[in-house]
Amino acid sequence: FGTTFSGFALKHVEDEESEIFINWPKSSRATVTSPKVPTVLLYDEDLNVRQWGYAATLLDESYDDEDEALFAEQFKLHLSDDADINKPLLPRGVDHIKAINDYLRELTKVIRDRITTKWQGSVNFPENVRTVMTVPVEWSDDAITAMRDAALEVGLVTRACLANLEFINEPEAAALYCFGSCPEYKLKPGDAFMTVDCGGGTVDLTTRYLIEDGALGEETESTCETCGSTFVDKEFLKFIGQRLGINKRQMNKLRRDNCVAFQQLTDTFIIPIKTDFTGEESDFPRARRLRLDCPKYHVFVENTSFEKRHLMTKAGWIIDIKFHDVKRMFDTVVDKILRLIHDQIHNSGRMCSALFLVGGFSESVYLQKRIKEKFVKDVRKIVVPRNPICAVMRGALQYGLEIEEDPTKTNYRCNKIIKTRKLRYTYGTEILNPILFACGIPGFSRLAKRGDEVTVGSTFKEIYYPVSRRQKQMSMNLYYTRRYNVLSPFEEDVSMLHEWKINVPKVGDDEDVPGIEMSLNFGQREVTIKANHYLTGEKCVTSKLPRRDCVKTEL
Repeated sequence: FGTTFSGFALKHVEDEESEIFINWPKSSRATVTSPKVPTVLLYDEDLNVRQWGYAATLLDESYDDEDEALFAEQFKLHLSDDADINKPLLPRGVDHIKAINDYLRELTKVIRDRITTKWQGSVNFPENVRTVMTVPVEWSDDAITAMRDAALEVGLVTRACLANLEFINEPEAAALYCFGSCPEYKLKPGDAFMTVDCGGGTVDLTTRYLIEDGALGEETESTCETCGSTFVDKEFLKFIGQRLGINKRQMNKLRRDNCVAFQQLTDTFIIPIKTDFTGEESDFPRARRLRLDCPKYHVFVENTSFEKRHLMTKAGWIIDIKFHDVKRMFDTVVDKILRLIHDQIHNSGRMCSALFLVGGFSESVYLQKRIKEKFVKDVRKIVVPRNPICAVMRGALQYGLEIEEDPTKTNYRCNKIIKTRKLRYTYGTEILNPILFACGIPGFSRLAKRGDEVTVGSTFKEIYYPVSRRQKQMSMNLYYTRRYNVLSPFEEDVSMLHEWKINVPKVGDDEDVPGIEMSLNFGQREVTIKANHYLTGEKCVTSKLPRRDCVKTEL
């Protein structure tokens, strides 16, 4: 489920070949052959879905009245916690949850039809289907929950088979695909390689290393930023707004209320200019002319500021888009991607054997050129694998096929290739610290530190004691934070994940005060907290909580 394009791949466990679905509906009688379909919806005035995907992007005579053409696009960005990004305005009456549900409902219809047709009804959907959804690495648990709720709402899964739904972050899926499909690069055990997934909304990065048994460990903490290809489009619209004296807030409102005109304007940039931009001035010998004094662009003419109106009239309402204008649009976004790659290499601290560029934006000749120029001394090979736009889908498919189940453990499933992960959060519990206690502040006992590399299934343990021999209960809790070092849970950016009470057994004056052993287990999809009486081993409490370093949580 992408910001600008979405798609799906499928494979039967008994088949050798997988399939990328490519026949997307364009109208009642026609299809479009492509591995992806636009993440776009067209609503009628009653807010019912009128068209979706390719059909929603066809602006024919039936959409002349823009009051009836209510477009929703890039609504995936609303699930990001990044406060700095300019999230698109949606049609009045449509929030991002409704848009996501409506879009996934249409996508699920295609998935259901394809599974039924391909296997002639022998596979019951969704009961006999494991579904793997890919998500940006920076998404919060709330965002994952929204996607799970949407999957339930539209019938992609049911509550009875909710365990069939898996999540994997996008760079991890890309890494699985690149590792499994590019044997010609001959990575050896210990070699590190980076995958950079350049999508429409986000750019996700991860650096992995090869372990002896063919599994993968995580070299550095995965990172993500909202600087995908759509932000080049936003720079183009910003450029147009500056020429016309229309500020950012006005442009956002105009875009919501005049979706047809904005889509047509953006298309004039994407198809002939953005797609072919190489960064070489010789390939851009003359300015591209954009003429605004035509009916489809009347909204821009009408909203031009008084100061700019005279200049635009004098220029015949023509805007010349020059080479350096386009380069600035790209560089604003590309420079952020270069910084993300630099940070991954710096955090790794060693030569990267290969850098794999995947995602739709990875096909940009200019982006490839800038990356190769910048990191030629830091990376042995910079590679764009075959069909990079499908890399994340294929990696997610491989992830689903490599999941092992342990019959001795309830609901235990683990991917046998992903062996280690870097923690993205620091975890700890509240304690009495004598120094801080004098100031009336509780202390913080760290159980696991952000940046630590942990084996999936590993456990961190610590023993805690009651403050008083007469104490009947102990309050225990678990906090998490993006910070590496914390003195008190009352500090900024520290949040509670869970708390509970534990009964303390009565002891005599000559008996040892019983300790409570608190253990934190990092599974594939969740954190399991256990508290046992240290002397007797008696279980006090077991709680399964959302793992903020993973992308799947338990309901």
